[in-house]
Amino acid sequence: MKIIFVPGILSRVYWLWGWERDLKKAFPKAEILIMQRFYVPTWLPRIRAFIKDVETQINATDEDTLIIAHSFGGLVSKKALKAIKRNNIKLVTLATPHTASWLTKWGEVETAKRKLQIPRECERLCKTYGGQYDTVVFKEIATLPGVPQEVMKTIHQGFLWDEKIRKKIIEDFLVSLVQDF
Repeated sequence: MKIIFVPGILSRVYWLWGWERDLKKAFPKAEILIMQRFYVPTWLPRIRAFIKDVETQINATDEDTLIIAHSFGGLVSKKALKAIKRNNIKLVTLATPHTASWLTKWGEVETAKRKLQIPRECERLCKTYGGQYDTVVFKEIATLPGVPQEVMKTIHQGFLWDEKIRKKIIEDFLVSLVQDF
């Protein structure tokens, strides 16, 4: 099994260390890969390269693959998955702006989604998480019709650095999801 964590815009490397540690502890036999990139939505060539890197990592194995993606990383993952033919891949998103809304904080995100042709739907998406106190990606745009969503009592970056939130997601959902592969 391979688990890939795809961070969002402006994610700091040290915010991802907890995910790496906790995923290794929960899934000791899995290959854990934290895709560490620093980008903003206006850097389209860098985002396109990041999408290709995610595709490459997914294609590097035929094993069951779980992708956990935060914020814009969920959009990157959906675009990368569009080119992948395997069916043994599941995607879980954390505070990802799946839908457009007047509530969207940054117009650059919507422009980037359009220019990169990010698909709205993703058949491999099995759960979304939204933050109750998220002022970056409002919980209303972090969901898609027909996809289960859970709202957590956290802010946007809390999905990355809040240990209680991280452990709840891993223990309450990811462990059972992995067993269902």
